Amino acid sequence: MVRYQSFRGMIVAVALAVVAPAALADSWVDFNAVIRNNLSSIGDIEGAALVGGTASGNNIFGSQGTSPSGLTLGVGGNVQGNLNLNSGNARIGGTVNGAVNNNGGGSIAQNDGSVMGLINTVWDSAVAASSAFGALTANSTTSILAGNKLLFNAADNATHAVFDLNASAMSSFQEFVLQRDGADTIVINVHGGAGSSINVMATMNTFRSSRSDIVWNFVDATSTINVQRQIEGSVLAVGAHLNMSAVIEGSVAALSANMNGQEFHIPGFEGSPPPSTMIPLPGAALLGSAGLLVVGTRRRR
Repeated sequence: MVRYQSFRGMIVAVALAVVAPAALADSWVDFNAVIRNNLSSIGDIEGAALVGGTASGNNIFGSQGTSPSGLTLGVGGNVQGNLNLNSGNARIGGTVNGAVNNNGGGSIAQNDGSVMGLINTVWDSAVAASSAFGALTANSTTSILAGNKLLFNAADNATHAVFDLNASAMSSFQEFVLQRDGADTIVINVHGGAGSSINVMATMNTFRSSRSDIVWNFVDATSTINVQRQIEGSVLAVGAHLNMSAVIEGSVAALSANMNGQEFHIPGFEGSPPPSTMIPLPGAALLGSAGLLVVGTRRRR
């Protein structure tokens, strides 16, 4: 009997291990900002940032923390302007063409040809997350309130309360109001931005207390998103340029960005990932099903 229990426990452990989701290390959620191409900034990114192209302007990074690996900044190209690193380490594919203020005491490596591999990996995770969030079926509704307000009524106690929102609504209402109703994660899939600018003009005060569990997913945006009011929650805009006149309170992944003296704040996205990004480890399908089959067979005996 001892042997049987030991064997069964081993199989269950193996099965659980191989069907566990892949670790979120090197994921977009570990960074305050992931910009695939260029970042123009005279502003503050509170957490860690990755920039695939050039980071220009007087940039402040890591005033509130680093990525889990201790990396605060990774840039595939050059840093054009003054670099202010308030914590952690920096890896620069090119060079820093400006003053370096290493306030956090970490290392700054220039001519690092390998950093682009990390940027590509993290960017791919953002693209995958945007696609997976966008594929979720809407289960939550919006309704118009008096005073030019739009109410977001989340599905009760949903793991993912999913909204489909037309891009025109981002500028058609003065205020967005959230009724969370026990939902774990709020997903707002914004549609209709292909080839045209989107203007974010609604205040989101009632979203603020839930911002770490909210993601604004601009599913098909391919032009410019003008952030004219503070966005409460993380932003996935993997096909678009962000032009900022206000702060974003969360993780950001965008094709390019001009911060215009604005800021990216933490905490980042801490909600539940979409189911299709919970990637099993290699061999999970085979070993997981095999292990569970063995356990089920022995129980029947």
